[in-house]
Amino acid sequence: MRRLRTNTSDEAHGVFLIICTLIITATYQTAVQPPGGVHQPEDDNAGSVVMKQTFFILLWISNTIGFCCAILYTFCLIPLGSLFANWFFWIGTSLCISYALAMAVISPHPLVLLSATFAFFLLIGLYILFEAFVQHWRKHRSVAPEPD
Repeated sequence: MRRLRTNTSDEAHGVFLIICTLIITATYQTAVQPPGGVHQPEDDNAGSVVMKQTFFILLWISNTIGFCCAILYTFCLIPLGSLFANWFFWIGTSLCISYALAMAVISPHPLVLLSATFAFFLLIGLYILFEAFVQHWRKHRSVAPEPD
C-alpha cells in the first residue's frame, strides 16, 4: 500500500477516493434496501427480505466484501498522520456498525447474521493488525553483528 501512496498522483488519489465512495454508497444502500425489497407490515415476516435465504447469504457475502474492501482502500489512500485519518477511522467504524445492524434487521435470522458480520469485521481488523506487525518487524529487524 505504501507503493500506492507514493507512486500515484493526487489526481489519481482523488479518482480512487471517488470510486471508493461510490462503492461504499452502493453497498450500504443495498444493505438498507435489498433487491426485491422487504416484506410489508401486513406479513408475518414484516421487515425481512423477500428473496430466498440462499440468495440473501450470497448477497450478504458479496456486499460485505465489497463494502469492507472499499472502506479499507479508502483508509489506505488517506495520509495516516493527518487529523482526517483519525476522523475517517471513527466515521468508518460507525458506518461498519450501522451496516452490520442494517443487514441484521432485514435478515431472516438476525442474530446469526449479526454475529457473522461482526466476526467478519473482527477478522479483517486482526488481519490488518497482523500485517502492520509484520511490516514493523521487517522494517526494524536487525542482523546480529558478526563476531570479530
